[in-house]
Amino acid sequence: MEKSENEDAAMHHVVDRLTSRFPSVPPDEIEARVAEVQESLEDAPVRDFVPIIVEHDVKAQLREEGNASQPIPTEPSE
Repeated sequence: MEKSENEDAAMHHVVDRLTSRFPSVPPDEIEARVAEVQESLEDAPVRDFVPIIVEHDVKAQLREEGNASQPIPTEPSE
C-alpha cells in the first residue's frame, strides 16, 4: 500500500521525539533507522499504525544498544 502525506508528517514527528529522547544519538542516525524500519513495513496493508510501530522499534533498538534516554522534565506538584 502507498504511504500518505500524513504518514510522512507522522514520521517527521517520530524523528523529532526520538531525537529529543536520545540526544546522544546523531539525528541523521535516527532518521536512517526510522527510514529503515518504515521501509521494512512497506507492504503493511494498514498504514495507520506504521508510525507507532516504527517509533517503538527504533526506541527498542536504541535502548538495547545502551543509549540513555533523557527523562522528560515534569512540573513540581504543589
